[in-house]
Amino acid sequence: MYQPLVSIIIPAYNSERFLGEAIQSALSQTWKRTEVIVADDGSTDGTLRVAQSFRSTRIKVLEAEHRGQSSAANKGFALAQGDLIKFFDADDVLSANFVELQVNRLEGQSDSVATATYRRFSRSRMEADLPCHVIRDDLPGIDWLVRSFGSDSMLGLPLWLIPRTVLDRSGLWDERLSLENDYE
Repeated sequence: MYQPLVSIIIPAYNSERFLGEAIQSALSQTWKRTEVIVADDGSTDGTLRVAQSFRSTRIKVLEAEHRGQSSAANKGFALAQGDLIKFFDADDVLSANFVELQVNRLEGQSDSVATATYRRFSRSRMEADLPCHVIRDDLPGIDWLVRSFGSDSMLGLPLWLIPRTVLDRSGLWDERLSLENDYE
């Protein structure tokens, strides 16, 4: 059975407080064919030190000048070896089976993107709320975008698992954008 490598790319800027937990959640995935790439975007706190403390054969750490999340994500992608790519925010956490469920959902398709539901929390994961406006239908890309914009249910960057072929065709992140770049 085909077992694709999943590259989890974490652009990080001044996220020392959260990064360790984010990396640990990426390493704890039940889908074991993963690599983690932390792209430090010129942080001025201890973010780079935290990332380097995890460095191993499965974790690459990239140090770059501060140019924004889109630039850091693009630099991380340049190092990625995976067939499937997950861009992941440095202050988020993944449930242990998150990647495995998405890989299985794609069923080897190289022209679709897997999304997921999510929960927001600020203090404790036990207090997480499920957003009420989540699209749970399989849709062609343009239909999904139209419905997402119309219902305030756009899914953020960490919720996507993207085949490398889709990224190669669509292009990477516009580095002029620093906020709301996941909409782009």
